[in-house]
Amino acid sequence: MSTADQIVTIFAEKKWIPDQYNNAPTTFNFIQSKAVDSVQVVQLVVELEALFDIQFEADDFTSQDFETISGLARIVDLRRK
Repeated sequence: MSTADQIVTIFAEKKWIPDQYNNAPTTFNFIQSKAVDSVQVVQLVVELEALFDIQFEADDFTSQDFETISGLARIVDLRRK
């Protein structure tokens, strides 16, 4: 399972993906849409760091990649190296 697929699974389990994005969940901008609040973002970061054994860097949180699932997957894959 790809990194993006694993992150989609997390979002789906938490019901954070609106129905109109079910066919393309990796493009959903969860920050801009405010589908995820600040507390949920912190919880997501903690969960992703534990799942992938990574540590996000401060610059990651201001990156446009941090706004979508596909972007998160790119960040995670970069941190795993």
